[in-house]
Amino acid sequence: MDKQTNQDTTSQEESQGGNAPANIAMPVSRTTVWHQLVHTGMHLLWKYKAIWLLCIGLFFIVGVPLIINELYKHPGYVTIWSAADVLSYYGAVLGASITVGTLAVTIFFTRKQLLRESYLKNRKESWSKIEDIFITTLKAINPILPLKESMDNGQVEPSKAIIIFQRYSLACQTVIDELIAYLDHSDYLKVKDLIDQITISSKQFIQIADEEIAVYRKLQTFNGRTLAQQTIDVESKYPGSFPEEQLSFCRELLQDTDNLSYEIFSQDIGRVNAKLVTAYENSYRLLLAQKRDIFEKIDNEVQKEADSILHLWRK
Repeated sequence: MDKQTNQDTTSQEESQGGNAPANIAMPVSRTTVWHQLVHTGMHLLWKYKAIWLLCIGLFFIVGVPLIINELYKHPGYVTIWSAADVLSYYGAVLGASITVGTLAVTIFFTRKQLLRESYLKNRKESWSKIEDIFITTLKAINPILPLKESMDNGQVEPSKAIIIFQRYSLACQTVIDELIAYLDHSDYLKVKDLIDQITISSKQFIQIADEEIAVYRKLQTFNGRTLAQQTIDVESKYPGSFPEEQLSFCRELLQDTDNLSYEIFSQDIGRVNAKLVTAYENSYRLLLAQKRDIFEKIDNEVQKEADSILHLWRK
């Protein structure tokens, strides 16, 4: 019985011991520690690079002459030149090195300045063209333009007003295509919000333009009422003068426009025109302000990016 109990206890301990290593952390290899130390050292060296350069410069300017002086104060290896000769030679080498270094730094920063000016010129020209396209786009969807063109003689010649608003509606539908075709992916992301807002506003302007077209088409139909009535009167006096299809068309026209008048059309046109004015004030002006803000931001970003080229550690 005791033997069986001991065996069970031993089995239980082995079972528990088998799971123990899972809770023990694996030792970190020396290679990993070495890589971490090197990475940390390089990070600190890069972070305090200005201090390191200053220390190295002080060492060559002050430290080396002191070392030469200390070497010649104690007897040892005998040379045919004195400490003054060594210091003079070292000064000449150091002066030449500083001259060469200064020339190299001058060339380096001159190159960076040329790169900055070239980058700034190219980016500004590119964004200037993009801004011109946006200006043309916003001008094309300006809801006041078709309103001005149709107000002069729209009620007298509704067909011309219909053509004006049809052209305007088509411009609103296709105006974004040139923008998207000209922009690359990175530039598109910078003006995406403006393009999306132009698209939304264009749909609103198209809807109002369709209302204008519908009103002017009704007015165009109403203008044919007099001719339709004359046709019916002539047919009444002289039966068989016109084909039945034409007479049916005239009767339908008179029936559809029976309760209409120029005063009603004037009110309808004024109501839809007021929608265009409201759209201009509430939507179009916001597009102009958004366009101005976005391109000011882009101009500042281009300027900062160009200035960053002058940084010492940037390639």
